[in-house]
Amino acid sequence: MRPPTHQAVVVGLQRSLGTGVGVILAVAVAGVIGQNTPGLVILFLASAFLMMAVREVNYALFAMFVTAVVVYSQRILGADAAESGSDRLVETILGVAIALVVLGLTESLSRARRSSP
Repeated sequence: MRPPTHQAVVVGLQRSLGTGVGVILAVAVAGVIGQNTPGLVILFLASAFLMMAVREVNYALFAMFVTAVVVYSQRILGADAAESGSDRLVETILGVAIALVVLGLTESLSRARRSSP
């Protein structure tokens, strides 16, 4: 069973918005923190906690904190925060675009089936 079209579009937009804001904030904060591993671990843990706390409240906030967790974990492992963030953003936008295309196709097929005799 698939979600209603409007709900799927809203979730896709919330995911994109939350990821975009998360990239901007997490990359900026990681840039200030630098190589301070204890600071990054604290940010990682705080983001993970907040991610779970807002999961059922606001999907955009959830996506923002998921993105922060990804960026901080990659930074802890030595990756560049900006590169990790931009990769996350591109992958999210591609995923949302694919989902919206598939949703549009299934809606078109569903309408065509309903209208055919």
